[in-house]
Amino acid sequence: MSTAATAWQRLESLWLSHRPGRESRWAIAFALIFALTLGIAQATTIVSLKAGEVAPVDIIATQKAVDLPLYQTEKAKAARGVAPVYVSSTSAVSVGDSAIAKLIGEVLDVQASLAKGSTSAAQLAAWQSQVGLVLPAYAVSQFLALPAATVSDLGKTADNIYQAVLAQASYKQNQLTAEQAALDQRVAAYALPRAESLFLDAALNQSAQPNLIYSASETQKAISRAQDALIAPMIQPGQLLVAKGEVLSASTVQLLQQLGLVDRGSLWSALWDAALFAAAFALMGAVAISRFRPALWQDRPRLLAVAATSLLTVVVGRLLLPLSPLLLPLPFAAVVVAVLVDAWTALLLTLGLAAILAGAFAVGAAPVAVLIGEAVAGVLVTSRLGDQRDLLRTPLWLGGVAAFLVLAAEVFALQAAPSAIVWSDVLWALAGALVSSLLTLGLLPFFESYFGILSPFRLLEFSNPNQPLLRRLMLEAPGTYHHSLIVSNLAVAAAEAIGADSLLCRVGAYYHDIGKVRRPAFFVDNQMDQRNPHDEISPRASAAIVIRHVQDGLELASHARLPSEISSFIAEHHGTSLVSYFFHKATVAGGEEAADEAEFRYPGPRPQSRETAILMLADSTEAAVRAMPSHQADEIEQMVDKILRDKLEDGQLNESPITLRDIGVIGRTFSRMLAGVYHTRIEYPDLDELRGERRAARGQDSSSARQR
Repeated sequence: MSTAATAWQRLESLWLSHRPGRESRWAIAFALIFALTLGIAQATTIVSLKAGEVAPVDIIATQKAVDLPLYQTEKAKAARGVAPVYVSSTSAVSVGDSAIAKLIGEVLDVQASLAKGSTSAAQLAAWQSQVGLVLPAYAVSQFLALPAATVSDLGKTADNIYQAVLAQASYKQNQLTAEQAALDQRVAAYALPRAESLFLDAALNQSAQPNLIYSASETQKAISRAQDALIAPMIQPGQLLVAKGEVLSASTVQLLQQLGLVDRGSLWSALWDAALFAAAFALMGAVAISRFRPALWQDRPRLLAVAATSLLTVVVGRLLLPLSPLLLPLPFAAVVVAVLVDAWTALLLTLGLAAILAGAFAVGAAPVAVLIGEAVAGVLVTSRLGDQRDLLRTPLWLGGVAAFLVLAAEVFALQAAPSAIVWSDVLWALAGALVSSLLTLGLLPFFESYFGILSPFRLLEFSNPNQPLLRRLMLEAPGTYHHSLIVSNLAVAAAEAIGADSLLCRVGAYYHDIGKVRRPAFFVDNQMDQRNPHDEISPRASAAIVIRHVQDGLELASHARLPSEISSFIAEHHGTSLVSYFFHKATVAGGEEAADEAEFRYPGPRPQSRETAILMLADSTEAAVRAMPSHQADEIEQMVDKILRDKLEDGQLNESPITLRDIGVIGRTFSRMLAGVYHTRIEYPDLDELRGERRAARGQDSSSARQR
């Protein structure tokens, strides 16, 4: 044999010895498809583009958002359209008057400082250095020659002119030209000497102040009001942002960056990111399950169901995403997992999938928040469902919650009544609720049957008295049927007391003795005519028949295709217990050596779960208490304690996860329940005897009356 053939055989042998099982292959397939879906989602919604480049594909919005580049442009345009705002100033005239008074004072100071007979040049120099008002040289000499009283009177004249002209109008800084002409006309009307007229003209024009002042704060307020009046341009999910072949502008690229639709690299980069994302999601899920739901870690069918639900949610969500993110079937995943596993696992999965939607699918915070609220509502509603028909009302609950959350989010964000766009989102939310409900109704039965998961709905179906096996038990072994009902009530009460699955206990109790229908007369429950066929056969044969009802029950369960969870109650409800009555009878009849204890023990297995352990204790306790001659409460309690102690000492509970504390709670529950079932009843008098006594009493009364 060649070296290559030998190497191939070794590889084949290694594969056959280590090849993954069915569950492992499914898990690997789910992981690959999950990562591939996320990668394709990122690669098809996120591209790498820059301004001036040509779009290689149509780019479609995946979320509702404000078009920020366009909004900023409209805001800037609105700001440019706002005129500057001026406010009135009441100090314009008083400021002008103060300036004139200052000039008058400076002129008087110059007059006082000049010596008599000063030259024109000296006068002009002093004027320019102290007064600074621009006048011709001759006018300066003439004005300085005026008496001081005349100069002072000119200040009053200037004040009168200000009051007559400037205080009667509103004007801005750039409008003073017209007002200065009016001042000149008012000065001319006084017909003053040339030097005085020139001084007043120059002083008034230099000192004139506007009484409308530009206000930056008021102008900014006006700009803000104009911008607030704008309606923000919205991007809607599914809207075409860039057509294939279109040259991108800088504002378009900015919008794509805002929506997270650019700058993510190639397909391979997206696949790599998705693989890391999927690995992180799986790792976090594994840690959460191992920490908070360790029992689920060992339940491979339910783990596969959770994985399949997650994968289906992502795949269907990717297909529906271009229409609206509110169509994403996150509530479907939450409801299915809540039904197949439990509510806490459903909530954990909801948060994980929400992170995927927000990250990998670039869905906005508002739609994700609505979907999470809808999913939580679905989990809460599912926990209160009575049967599978109640699922038909799920779309109403999901749709109502989704519509309310959309309206609440929009009204809170806009502080206004809902717009037409908001009502469109409400319709999408209702459609999303319908999609999730249809997926749930259509796929839940498939998950139950394919993964072999016994959901509460299937349990409720098996608890229906019209089920063929239960109907047969009721008709052919009515005593056993009644016994099963009492045992189921005991088991349910005990399961609820210790936090076990009460519904599973109820259904398991219904079926645990189903094997007795093949030979009902051999069990004391059904011996209505007091004839006992065991009196006619040997103890070994009797024990074999009694023990056989377990195997008969398993055969009937297999033929009826009962789930393994229910069949386990049939197989384990006696464990490896001893049929003590017939063992004792055989021992008495043939001696201890003649009776082999192994022949008088059930084949087992012993209870493997808390639920089957509860049923074992309920079954044994009910039978023992029913056989008691007296049913006083203290006697029932003693019998319950004895049965529980016997099962513990016989090792029947060693393989179940039930604790001593649980057993104590179960014992107290059984004692209370059985005391109520078998309570002492009053003895009612015989009516015929009572009537006879009354007739005799009336006869005696009549005889006494005649004697009197």
